[in-house]
Amino acid sequence: MYKLMLKSDPDNVLLLQSYIDYLHSIVTDTRLRWITNGELDRRIVWGSPLPRGYQYGRKKRLIRLKEEQKAKIQKETDKEVYWTEQYDLYRTNGWEIYCMETGYTKTQQNLVQMFRRYVPHFVPQNGKQRRGWIHR
Repeated sequence: MYKLMLKSDPDNVLLLQSYIDYLHSIVTDTRLRWITNGELDRRIVWGSPLPRGYQYGRKKRLIRLKEEQKAKIQKETDKEVYWTEQYDLYRTNGWEIYCMETGYTKTQQNLVQMFRRYVPHFVPQNGKQRRGWIHR
């Protein structure tokens, strides 16, 4: 805009400066921000207080965040169900037969850690207490 005005009227720099100041005042006074109450999206002036029941953002973004949270919880429950089934199979058959039936290729320690993380009723080493050098 500065270049256009300078080309059109190079002698009237005072008018140009006042116009630029005017544009800056418009931009700073009318900055808007999105708010929502979950059903309705609105825009308010940047410095004004947030109305009761509203929060910053847009409804579309809030819906997406809720869906992502639900998907994350569903993924965790799916893992919990899967590893609980695997744990029951492991407890009934033992390590060697479990590996042959399922084709598990990682270490037994890795398997036990997955059970510890995802199985709510996991008992380490089928209830046996570990005895370290401190307990001797």
